[in-house]
Amino acid sequence: MTNKEFVLALRKGDKRTALWLKLQGSGPKAVASGLDKQQGIVNYFVGNDPKQWRTNVPTYSRVKLAGVYPGVDLVTYGAGESRALEYDFVVKPGADPSRIRMAVAGAKSLRSEGGKVIASTACGDVTLNRPYAYQTIDGVRRRIACSFTSARTHTRARTAAVRTTPSSRS
Repeated sequence: MTNKEFVLALRKGDKRTALWLKLQGSGPKAVASGLDKQQGIVNYFVGNDPKQWRTNVPTYSRVKLAGVYPGVDLVTYGAGESRALEYDFVVKPGADPSRIRMAVAGAKSLRSEGGKVIASTACGDVTLNRPYAYQTIDGVRRRIACSFTSARTHTRARTAAVRTTPSSRS
């Protein structure tokens, strides 16, 4: 995960591939931080140079990228037993959610089904669940209509944006 993209490494049997979710037009100064530190640690011993190894790396249940767009943060996390990746765009008051755009690269094809985006890969389908948006007004969550929109940008990537319907603010 970087301030510009997150990558899903996929494996099914002997097949391996990756799917990139690229944050189009995101801010170059987005800052990553771990949320909800876990008890476990991991070690990365890659290559023969011990200077390149990473040991005792903490693990977190969520990762936040603050400032991916002006007034917009991205929080990623695993979704329970399904081990699915979920993500939330947290839009601060006055920020423009229409700036949120993701290009999906590495998929053979993309299709829409019931508001979801399905990316077909060599390792099977990956589903981007239908977006859900809400606004908290006086302590009450009020749903805001939103959906994926898509536009082909070039042969290897497609852009998916979240479109919201304007709502009244109190």
